[in-house]
Amino acid sequence: MSSSTYVVTTTLSFETALAASNAGDTILLAPGVYNDVIIKGITHYAPITIASEDPSHPAVLTSLLISGSNRIALNDLELDSSSATTAYPFRIQNSKAIQMSELNVHGSMDGNPQNDVPELLVSGSRSVSIVNSEFQQAALGISFKSSLYLTISGNSFHDIVSDGIHGVGSSYVTVANNYFYTFDPVGTPSTGGTHPDAIQFWASHNTAHDIAITGNIIEQADGLPFQGIFMNTGVDKAPFQNVTIDDNTIVGGLCNGIRVIGADGLTVSNNLVEGLTTQTQNPWIWIANASQVTLTHNAAMAFDLLNVSGLTASHDIASTRVTPDVQLSSTDTVLNPSYHTLFLTGFQDISAQGNSLGDTIVANSGADNITGGAGADTFIAGTGNDTFTGGGGADTFVFSSHTGQDVVTDLASSGGTGSVLDLSAYLSAGQAPTLQDTGAGAVIHLFNGGSITLLGVQAADLAPSSTGYVYS
Repeated sequence: MSSSTYVVTTTLSFETALAASNAGDTILLAPGVYNDVIIKGITHYAPITIASEDPSHPAVLTSLLISGSNRIALNDLELDSSSATTAYPFRIQNSKAIQMSELNVHGSMDGNPQNDVPELLVSGSRSVSIVNSEFQQAALGISFKSSLYLTISGNSFHDIVSDGIHGVGSSYVTVANNYFYTFDPVGTPSTGGTHPDAIQFWASHNTAHDIAITGNIIEQADGLPFQGIFMNTGVDKAPFQNVTIDDNTIVGGLCNGIRVIGADGLTVSNNLVEGLTTQTQNPWIWIANASQVTLTHNAAMAFDLLNVSGLTASHDIASTRVTPDVQLSSTDTVLNPSYHTLFLTGFQDISAQGNSLGDTIVANSGADNITGGAGADTFIAGTGNDTFTGGGGADTFVFSSHTGQDVVTDLASSGGTGSVLDLSAYLSAGQAPTLQDTGAGAVIHLFNGGSITLLGVQAADLAPSSTGYVYS
């Protein structure tokens, strides 16, 4: 059976299209507001896709319930909880194979997240992925409980009162490559205020196991201090099993940079936990009541181990306080003159300007327009159609295996001799790019259908290297 595409304009017409849908169909929501959206008992052998007809003017859902359903993909939608009077207006329950991508999830957007509700709850579900989305202006970002095979990746969380991600009694969970910054807790924990964590896990009477927390960046930025990664079994609960906490960067915040209480089979490796010169807290790595622990290649301001057995530890060092040096932004921005690193978060298209230092600017999943300065900058492409202007100097452009249709504007015109085009993600996978001269300039065609257009450059100007090409 061939697939169909429905375009709807109201909640009622959405419900009609949903009832008529078959495996592989697409339902496009025209710009507008959709209240009380319910997806219940929809099961197909292949996903149906629900998305905005015009991603630049996304449909707005004020509440969403997915219940007893399988194989649903939701893309390019705005979830607005500003009118919600109860917690979790967006829920996934007792469902399987739910994919959520490119969502803008937010509260009142009045600059005060303390008057907003917790946003998204996943319960009793399996194989749910939440990727490349933005959560902001909320009491809490994502909660999950009693679920299996969850992936939360590539999202940004900011202007949050309590936790970014809060999980209870769930297994086979991956939390990877998310960005957490600028939290706004109420009061302080010592005086009864909120106890915010970027990532928090609690156990239940059943063992929670196979949990990976990797590649996340947790940055106090211009918000109040909050904690990094917090895992606690609580009283009389089974320990976590097979937990990996690897390659996370935690800068600033409260004392618990990484804290794990109750684990059997724990690896904590390659993490950086730093304090700021502007604070008095000493963020640490604290592990208690744990067995079969591997603790390697971490840097933290302190390490505290209590009742730990089967310990393998090596190459762990003390970190120091650092001056704030990382800026994160989900809107058009200019990098602070004294900072070296800019992460573009969320999925909106962003225009970003570096400074005169040697910057590192990381694109998000939108179609970003990024300009460097006179220094030797590093640009890391996202998954969207990005445009890079180096601004002079020998710059480095890094392209991932999901690069879109990217453009580098000024290698030829700004004296970019020695600039590096890093295609390691493709070469290491045995995927050789092809090079073509066009009227606009040299085009590098990539294996996944992406491309890199180098305006004003000829193929002969590019010298092959072990990682890609060097402009000469």
